[in-house]
Amino acid sequence: MGADGGRLINTIDESLSKAVEVLGKDGILASSLKDYEVRQEQQQMAEDICNTITSGKHLIIEAGTGVGKSWAYLIPLSFWAVENQKRVIVSTYTKALQQQLIEKDLPFLKEALGLDLKFTLCLGGGNYLCLWRLNRILSQGLFDTDAEQEELARILSWSSKTTSGLRLDLDFEPGAGTWEMVCRESDLCPDKKCPNFQSCFYFKAYRERFSSHILIVNHHLYFTNLIAGGGVLPQAEVLVFDEAHNLEDVATDYLGLEFSDSGWKFLLDSIYNPNSGKGLLSRLSFSINDKKKFKKPEEALENARRLGKDFFEEMSHKFSKDESTLRFHSNNFMPNTLDGPLSQVIYSLNELLDRLKEDDDRFELSCYIQRIETVRSTLRGLLNQEEEGFVYWAEAETKRARPKYSLRAAPINVGAALQSLVFDKTEHVILTSATLTTQGNFKFIKSRLGLKDLEEIILGSPFNYKEQAILYLQDGISDPGTKHEEYLNSLIKAIEALLEITGGRAFILFTNYEDLDRIYSELSTRVSNPKKDRPSPFHIREGSKYPILRQGDMSSYRLLKDFKEVEGSVLLGTATFWQGVDVPGTALECVIITRLPFSVPNEPVVEARIEELKRQGENPFLQYQVPQAILRLKQGFGRLIRRKDDFGIVAILDPRIKTRYYGRMFLDSLPPCRQVSSLKEVEAFLNLFYAS
Repeated sequence: MGADGGRLINTIDESLSKAVEVLGKDGILASSLKDYEVRQEQQQMAEDICNTITSGKHLIIEAGTGVGKSWAYLIPLSFWAVENQKRVIVSTYTKALQQQLIEKDLPFLKEALGLDLKFTLCLGGGNYLCLWRLNRILSQGLFDTDAEQEELARILSWSSKTTSGLRLDLDFEPGAGTWEMVCRESDLCPDKKCPNFQSCFYFKAYRERFSSHILIVNHHLYFTNLIAGGGVLPQAEVLVFDEAHNLEDVATDYLGLEFSDSGWKFLLDSIYNPNSGKGLLSRLSFSINDKKKFKKPEEALENARRLGKDFFEEMSHKFSKDESTLRFHSNNFMPNTLDGPLSQVIYSLNELLDRLKEDDDRFELSCYIQRIETVRSTLRGLLNQEEEGFVYWAEAETKRARPKYSLRAAPINVGAALQSLVFDKTEHVILTSATLTTQGNFKFIKSRLGLKDLEEIILGSPFNYKEQAILYLQDGISDPGTKHEEYLNSLIKAIEALLEITGGRAFILFTNYEDLDRIYSELSTRVSNPKKDRPSPFHIREGSKYPILRQGDMSSYRLLKDFKEVEGSVLLGTATFWQGVDVPGTALECVIITRLPFSVPNEPVVEARIEELKRQGENPFLQYQVPQAILRLKQGFGRLIRRKDDFGIVAILDPRIKTRYYGRMFLDSLPPCRQVSSLKEVEAFLNLFYAS
């Protein structure tokens, strides 16, 4: 693959020339797409992408909403990858963008550009059916329920017809437990020794990755690949992180550790569940008829199960009534009463392993022994605090149907790890998003991701925010921090007044579920079904009913679908709906942001990062908490204007944006638009668009 240096530079120039031509007013896109618009920012971004490859540096580029950044990097990189037989990885955060790239953008560009472009969607192994596991389960006939047996029969029938083996291509939704029995798991994969290797769905897709020019992945799979030492994805010369503002959070999760009661129970039950009599040991009993051989493993598992219950019971007593997290700073937070029982389980399973004759049985049991070894190592690492530069804490999720308790650890700073694992090992890394700067610079995101020597580009949005949007900042709302109850009461009134004007058509974005549920309860009784003759000084859409949708009542996909389809809907959401959600047109004319999206300061990772910055003599509020909240606010603001004919209002109902000194930092980071504080001005602005 590849070419000599001189030829490479020439083809970069050719790629740039072709990309600019394609994106121009007389280009292929203009002749192929009815509503295509030439965007100077898009052409500039394509040029910056090519210049980065020439310079050999990494690039961080903020491209405002509406730039069309996916085409700006896909077009020049497609030309370059095909001409040089190079590989590009594009990593996204949301499934929506991933689907857009693989289902719309790349197929269109391949045909329109006339390129022999090969691209593929890369998914984790758990999305694929494993024929080896399916055949083992069916041959052993161990099913917990009739429904499970029926689902497996349907999967078997489907397995002979499907070409992908992907769960998403099934014509029904199997239970989570059913799919977990038959999906591909990396440590339970016999690899080339598998009798189904040649027909394996996962390895068929895996081989396609090596012959593709462009791989579409998500951040989670990319970091899975890093943790696996690069065994999931092939190496690429160019790596594009789209939606790069989420990188720190994803890296923090994947580089951390966790030991939970639910994970503990699942592992032990998967080996042997005494209540159902199912699990690995039951399947192995088909090979060994002597039940006595299983007595020691079953006893060791039962002892571990009992002591595990005691362990988590003791942990639960460490939390006070209102606590959900507890940081611990030394290795005496909990005694490790499970190390010995786990050693006994490992010893007894190894004894059983020596008695097995079938290779498949030995392989499967050895995988589970390794899983227990990993759990034992993780628990030791957590309780002994073996990782330097990590924060350690216990966590209680008691508002679930079944409370969950866990021990967790995460890196305080991911910058060094990203530098060594990603930026030092990839020739060209491009980070892009509509929200990477705070107050006009990349200082914050660079400090969080450990970025040093790279090109920096800021491209504005082609949208005319001064004409298309207004920012409503209401006076008289109480401070949410010091007068929370008064704040909620004034918030309800402010929201109701805004909905009267817009006739629904609103996102209401929250920073916590408690406030969301309180406002939902109030709005459901006040505005869900207003009387037709309800007096109002404001414009109300004819026949509007303000259907209220709440995050958590159904899937996010279904919520968004209903919001778009049901006239005048109002959707209440938290983090999920602050970003990655695209609702163009009149279905969304109002985004209400209830509070500035600061992270909870005593959340363990945030608290540890604040402490670290203090030790370094920095101001954590101004250098971490405020910039982080600014990026989130920009994401929320960005939900409103998604195309050139969109219009509407963004209402920020947190008085601190006007009353605190740091409020100006938030305002200076938002797109330029007119600020108003009167509902009459809001009404007048919207009526201009309604009239047209």
